[in-house]
Amino acid sequence: MSRHALVVAAGIIAAVGIVCFPGRVARWAVLPLLALLLTACASTPEPLPEPLATPVVCAPGPGMTEDEASPDKPAGEYTQRDVARYVAEVHQWGSRGWTKLARVRQWSRDCVDRAAVRDGGRAE
Repeated sequence: MSRHALVVAAGIIAAVGIVCFPGRVARWAVLPLLALLLTACASTPEPLPEPLATPVVCAPGPGMTEDEASPDKPAGEYTQRDVARYVAEVHQWGSRGWTKLARVRQWSRDCVDRAAVRDGGRAE
């Protein structure tokens, strides 16, 4: 129960005591209220939480993540030469994809390092 709720409850009890039992009992009903009010004055506010770190947005540019269509599969009657050409095109297409991925990873690492240096840290 919070202090605010305790003070309110003690105030209600004191008010009921004063109305229902005037005189000596009312004084005893006011004492808990005074004690709670005095303890509330001695309390200190909780410290403010640490500010959150500024998020680092390292989204790669659109050109770095551009989708590239896969090579067309040979259709109908095809020869071994068509299959070999298709396999070579798939290999080149995959190699370009892995190269793009490596560039995006490097760019992302560099972005985080730049942000760390900017915020006063050291680049890893």
